[in-house]
Amino acid sequence: AYAPRRDPAVEEKPVAQAPSVKAAKARQEAGVHFFEDFSTTPAGKLPANWSSPPNGQGRMVQVETQGDEDRSWAVIKGQSLTAKGLKPLPENFRLTYNVAVPKGFTWGGKRLITAIGKGDRLLAIELRPGADGAGGWLTVSNGGTPSALLNDAVAPFNREQAVPGFSNNLPFNGVTVAVEKSGTSLYVSVNQQPVVVIPEAFKTPAVRLDGLQFKHSRSDSDTEKYYLGDIRIE
Repeated sequence: AYAPRRDPAVEEKPVAQAPSVKAAKARQEAGVHFFEDFSTTPAGKLPANWSSPPNGQGRMVQVETQGDEDRSWAVIKGQSLTAKGLKPLPENFRLTYNVAVPKGFTWGGKRLITAIGKGDRLLAIELRPGADGAGGWLTVSNGGTPSALLNDAVAPFNREQAVPGFSNNLPFNGVTVAVEKSGTSLYVSVNQQPVVVIPEAFKTPAVRLDGLQFKHSRSDSDTEKYYLGDIRIE
């Protein structure tokens, strides 16, 4: 009789450790809605306070130390990573997070999708690197579902925008993404450079997006993975 290689009913129990100085400080700052640098999770473990179903190889998202100062990163390789217990975002918010890819990330590999919200009340930021020093690409979309919140017909929704400086030629290729909602306006920047500016992106300024998820739909090569760190909402 067939038996799965991994029991789908078995869930890994998160193991927590002391937060970094940066995380402890951020959690005490007024106006910080959420902060995560994955410092409370030991390397090789599922991030604490996040959920991640196994990918096709039975692997969940794990934390690794990488880059300058051996910082902690959640490594997403054909999986999704969803924040647990996150309160709805403020009407006006600024979300920032760091994304990196290893050297040789496959040209045309699947995008990292940042889903803010759920269902038809969702904003998706889709990012992928370029190759051989050339810049990458970013798309702002409704996540494939007609939106109850977004003015879908307004350009540049669902159009790839160039992201200079995000490629696959360095040993560790990182950028900082910022997503800001102010009233009905949406601003998306990478390394403090504007990429998408939509003054009437939202149908109404009274929008509360609920939920945060990062996902990567498929990974065919060892280099096709995204490092995620320093997630901050204020």
